[in-house]
Order: sequence, then C-alpha cells, then structure tokens
Amino acid sequence: MTTKTLAPSASVQLSTPKQSAPQTPGMTTPKPSAPVKRHVTRSGADVTALANPTPVRPELAFSLRLSISSDESSSLAVQRRACRAQAVALGLDPDTAVEYIDEDVSGASALESRTEGMARILVDRPRVVIAWKLDRFARSVSEFLKLVTWSEEHGVTLATADGALNTSTPGGHLVATILAALAQWEREMIQDRVTAAHAERREQGRWIAGRAPFPYVMERRDGKAYLAEDPKAFALVRSQIRSHLIWRVGGSR
Repeated sequence: MTTKTLAPSASVQLSTPKQSAPQTPGMTTPKPSAPVKRHVTRSGADVTALANPTPVRPELAFSLRLSISSDESSSLAVQRRACRAQAVALGLDPDTAVEYIDEDVSGASALESRTEGMARILVDRPRVVIAWKLDRFARSVSEFLKLVTWSEEHGVTLATADGALNTSTPGGHLVATILAALAQWEREMIQDRVTAAHAERREQGRWIAGRAPFPYVMERRDGKAYLAEDPKAFALVRSQIRSHLIWRVGGSR
C-alpha cells in the first residue's frame, strides 16, 4: 500500500451520479442527490467524495516542504524516507500516512499561506504530524509557536524524523520553543552574513549579483565581478540623448 498524497489542484466538478458509488475506505459514499467531486491523486487513483463531505481526520500525516525543488540534500524523497522511518519508530504504519506537500515555499512564510500543504493540515487536523526537521514546519518563532498552540487546541502531536521534537512527551513544548528560536537565529545570522558580504562588495566597486543594468555589462577581473560600460550600448544612449536635446531645442524656437 502506497502513501496517499492529496492533490487539490486536480479536482474537477462532476454531475450528480445516477447510482451510488462504491464506498472507498476512509471516505463517505455520496448520496445520489449530492454534488460530488473527483479527486485524482498523484499515483493516478480516483477518490470520489461529497462536495462538502464530513471531514475524515487522518491518523498520520507527513508535512513535506521544499524551498528549492533542485535541492537534492533535502529533496522530497529524502524527507519522505525519514518520515516513514520515524513513523515506524513511533509504532505507526507509514503506509497510512497522508502527505501534505509545499514545494518552492519558504519556511518563513505564514502557515495559512502554504495552501498546498500546511494550510490543509490546519484544516484536516491529523492526529500525528511528522516532518523531516523542525525547519520543515517553520523557520519563524512566531509561526512555529502558532503551530504549537494550534496542536495543543486540537490534540495534534508534532514530531520530527530526527527525533528532536515530539510534543507528546514531557517537556516537548519547551524543547519545541527553544528549537524554533534557534532556527530563527540561524536564519537571521545567514541574512546578516549576506548583507555584510554585499556591503563589502559595494565598497570595493564590485557587482553584487544578477544581470547588469543597461547600458552596462558584467566583466570578471581576478575572478570577481565588476560593472563595465558597454561601448555599443553607451553610444546608443548618447545618440538618443543628443537627438532628444536637439529636438527639444529646435521645438522651443
């Protein structure tokens, strides 16, 4: 049995069925008069449910988040394997887990803004939510504390595959708060280092990053990037300026 992955973007509206559909495990069979939606999972399986079904609370969920899709060190496959192993360690069946995936999403973003994954976890309220590491949940203290508060209100256990977090254990909430603070501190330290590096480059007259603004070009000297004039582009700019000035002077007479 494979891990179930929800894909709301694949939902399509269907007409009212003439006959009752066979009941799918974990889902409510719609009444003939009720509007239905068909949900097609990434594995190609169809799950038909009411347009406004009674929520079925998952027992186990994997929260997978990736800021950059090409980052192999923290790829979805790496996160998935780690979450499955932790589920087994907690005495849970990883094959029953529902995956909530946020791709190309920053960990500093608001929980509710992650519409494909975290926002749906908040609605579905799985009993146990496992993430690869703490920063997969959030890299902001305020957002992580919001998640911890939500988990307390709804009886949800938060855990990480590396074993650093398990809110069902004594002292788990204290550890969660400390780890969240450290995650934000690390993020801010990285930002400070990047800002300092950019300031140093500007002082040296070096180009920081990105495409050079017209009419300049980027050139490398001693392995470092600098801005230099593009002769053809500058000649064009000067020509346009002269033409504009001549037109203005001629038009004012």
